[in-house]
Amino acid sequence: MTDCGIIIRPVEEHEIRMFTRYFERENFYFATKRPDTINTGMRYELIRGSFIFFDTCEPVGLGKITDKIDGLLTKVELAFFDEAYYSNNKGEVIARAFLDNCVEIYNCSGVIYLMVFEFDALLLSFCEKLGLRKCGVLRSAVYKFGKYHDLEVFSY
Repeated sequence: MTDCGIIIRPVEEHEIRMFTRYFERENFYFATKRPDTINTGMRYELIRGSFIFFDTCEPVGLGKITDKIDGLLTKVELAFFDEAYYSNNKGEVIARAFLDNCVEIYNCSGVIYLMVFEFDALLLSFCEKLGLRKCGVLRSAVYKFGKYHDLEVFSY
């Protein structure tokens, strides 16, 4: 197999369908709190405009710049297809490269932030591993599993 290293590039229109299958897993919280319940059209919309992360020529995750507010705030989303990337060094390298690209290539100035559901333990611990600062909590912001959950905000 060719080792093409780590690549981050926009998802092309013809690739969107390929990535919708990851939303069938309950714990793939890419820009949604209920990935396994959203329809195909909604999945397409979440993926459209995203970035695909590659490691050794294989797709390993998605990232997206979801909001840019007057050059002051930029909201991003990220998720890996394989849970191992949340705990290994490659996942950290990919996430840092994506966040750095947001600043350098896509002119995201000011604060870059992620909002993480409190029940997404993998991404919460990953944000801490990356050294992102926890800068706020939206109490009882999300209803899932029959109760309200907090939404934690991390900044880069």
